[in-house]
Amino acid sequence: MTKLRVEGLIEQGVVYRTSHIFAAVAPTGIVYVLIRTPGVPGARVRLDYAVLSEVFARLRLYEGPDISAVGTSLTAVNMRRDVTRPAECLVYHTPTIGIGGPGTELDVDEVPGGNNAPGFPVGGRYLDPDREWVLKQDTDYLLSIENVAALAGDVNVVPTWREGDE
Repeated sequence: MTKLRVEGLIEQGVVYRTSHIFAAVAPTGIVYVLIRTPGVPGARVRLDYAVLSEVFARLRLYEGPDISAVGTSLTAVNMRRDVTRPAECLVYHTPTIGIGGPGTELDVDEVPGGNNAPGFPVGGRYLDPDREWVLKQDTDYLLSIENVAALAGDVNVVPTWREGDE
């Protein structure tokens, strides 16, 4: 999506963003962000996300996870600051995955962080896969970030989405 297009959507007041920093994620540790789309007829959610990681991390997007507890709510911020329209999509960090597991894997990517990533010095790395997902209505999605490095490190997850029927 072009910068001009994004700016036009922000101007309409339909683009939202939130973020969460998971501190000191241990080696082999997995952290989660739950995205719950609204069941409103005609509502459509388009998701993009970015991850900043101090460590080499594997990022997965799942559809239809079994969630036994939603976790802690994250505040969605409308990127047009003079608009008070609340987000219909709900986002949580640290949900509890039920015995049914994380759901159907839709996407996998790697963030070449700084600690123990081949060819990278110590320091954070950023991944913005530059792809947009049009999500189903009334469906849960799960972002999973696994530390595959030998050291602990912080991971920042930044979901950005737009809402509307366009």
